[in-house]
Amino acid sequence: MRTSMEFATDLADLIELAGFEVAEVNVRPERGVQVFPADRTHGEAVAALLGLSDHTDFPAPDPDREGFTLWSGTRNDYPVQIFGALREVAS
Repeated sequence: MRTSMEFATDLADLIELAGFEVAEVNVRPERGVQVFPADRTHGEAVAALLGLSDHTDFPAPDPDREGFTLWSGTRNDYPVQIFGALREVAS
């Protein structure tokens, strides 16, 4: 069985093979594998590549901060989170 770190490395390689640069990959015991695309606007495309459709939008709490969208799910029985730019949310 692969370790979480081996899975995270393989996942980053897969994402980069698909043409998306990965800025950071973290393994968090309480959250699973977290992936931060270099271009946050690619978050949704990376999530779709991995088959993750559940998402939560986190608008910025104040004007000095940036909101984001978090896609989450499992891949090969590992929990995965993809961070991306905040999707356009209808008001």
